[in-house]
Amino acid sequence: MEIPKDSTANDRKLKLFGKVNVEGNLYVNGKEITGSTGGSGETPGELTTEKEKNAWAIWSYFKSLGYSEQSIAGMLGNIDAESGIMPDTEQLYGPAYGLVQWDGSAYPLYGPNEPNARLYVQNLLRKAEISGDYRNMTTQIKLLEWCMHNGQWIGAVNPLSVDGFKAETDINNATYAFLKNFERAGVEALAHREAQANYWYNRLHGLNPSAGTWRNPVRSAYSITQEWDQIGWGTGQIHGGIDVASSPAGSTPNVYTARSGTVTTVTFDATGGNYVIVQHSDGYWTYYGHLNSVNVAVGDTVTTDTILGVMGQTGLATGVHLHFEVWHGGQWQRINPRDVINF
Repeated sequence: MEIPKDSTANDRKLKLFGKVNVEGNLYVNGKEITGSTGGSGETPGELTTEKEKNAWAIWSYFKSLGYSEQSIAGMLGNIDAESGIMPDTEQLYGPAYGLVQWDGSAYPLYGPNEPNARLYVQNLLRKAEISGDYRNMTTQIKLLEWCMHNGQWIGAVNPLSVDGFKAETDINNATYAFLKNFERAGVEALAHREAQANYWYNRLHGLNPSAGTWRNPVRSAYSITQEWDQIGWGTGQIHGGIDVASSPAGSTPNVYTARSGTVTTVTFDATGGNYVIVQHSDGYWTYYGHLNSVNVAVGDTVTTDTILGVMGQTGLATGVHLHFEVWHGGQWQRINPRDVINF
């Protein structure tokens, strides 16, 4: 590791050289990084639950390998029925484990806390030469793809081949094919699997990961000095946003766009000082107040890498800070910024 000479308290830098192995959870700007699965590496902001994020990981990975969206939806309908799209899941009354409930009934018990199906999955991973924790989502997705081509797909119904399945454009046909050719489930419940497959297709089709990604607008040291539901200083009204003060106090770091969108307002008033409003997809806006200076203009298309301006003390402010708001469902319909960003 090396701290560059131009690293400062307001612009912290660190260089890493060589191979870096991370065991456990890695977070960058409040977003968990789970490793590349071959897809976009980002999750649309509309997907907030662990199950939705897992579904997106499967969706983006198999799309990157050339699977049709309909075939992936068929897979998801089955996986939802088998495990709820949660990788570290054991069958309630049986020897199965994981996303697709790999069947380890032929394996002896590994120990009182290690059911045989877990051992089966670990052995499959060794055979496939896939590294990583067997309980991990990314690891199991890679194993699922490996199993498609290494004996699990039996070609009992059309499409008979994996390549044919990849090109399937009917969701219900894909669901049935995956059930018969891959899952071979004892309890088929086909109607339920088809319903879930259609749900996931409608939920994930057309989502844009880059447009949905939220990032902290302040990317240097800071402290939160006021929450959104407190009474705002000097106004006697609900604050409506989060105050992010620079550290050290009085420093003026850059303020970035929290989510991709279009600048709709650049103006000044006695309360907000210099402020910017950005409109995003699916009914979101963000507000950035008390800026010392502004770098964008109305109509500009901005991304999470765009510097909107510099943190300041303009308007009704007792110190240098950013007043940051998130609106959803209409302009000035304030929600807690912590609902979308981990401050």
